[in-house]
Amino acid sequence: MLFRSRFLLSHSAPFTVEMDTVEGKKGGPVLLSLEWKENSLIRFHKREYNDARSVKEIFDDYEKRLGLDIFKKLFPVLLTDRGSEFTDPSALEFSPFTGERRSYVFYCDPQRADQKGAIENCHSLARRMIPKSEDLGRWTQEVIDEVGDHLNSYPRKKLMDKSPYDSFSFFLGDDIPNLLNWEKIPPKDIHLNPHYFRNKLK
Repeated sequence: MLFRSRFLLSHSAPFTVEMDTVEGKKGGPVLLSLEWKENSLIRFHKREYNDARSVKEIFDDYEKRLGLDIFKKLFPVLLTDRGSEFTDPSALEFSPFTGERRSYVFYCDPQRADQKGAIENCHSLARRMIPKSEDLGRWTQEVIDEVGDHLNSYPRKKLMDKSPYDSFSFFLGDDIPNLLNWEKIPPKDIHLNPHYFRNKLK
């Protein structure tokens, strides 16, 4: 972690994106979770298998949708644990289309999940809508995106009662949320309970 701190200082990286896996029913689909730590903004991506290939495909899709320059802006540094799904850092760090470096991947120290504590805390909020051992096979990416939209629209004390969406947009603008179809939910329409989302499942 000291090496990462020195890297951030020397490269003027604006923020870190923490990365993890959210498991559902044992042996079923999982979610890749990504949190922009400084803004508490989180997104989830459904994966049928918890492997390195599925993680790579998600980042490649981000680059396709955003282009390499915006990708670099969105993912300057990735921090994760040493799970088997994250064991191919080069596949995430380099573009499969141009071969250029697009990000830097760092790992927490062994047995130090607290070093990515921001995303762990956000998972606790997410579990209000997606309980542990949930069968994620029933959840579409569309509904999972809604979970992210509701979480990111919910004001946080640590953000001076601003929402993660507002904080992210203030620092990085609205272009990225618009390109990725992220939606800000009006305060009166925010839901942080499983029943609202369960009614949308298959």
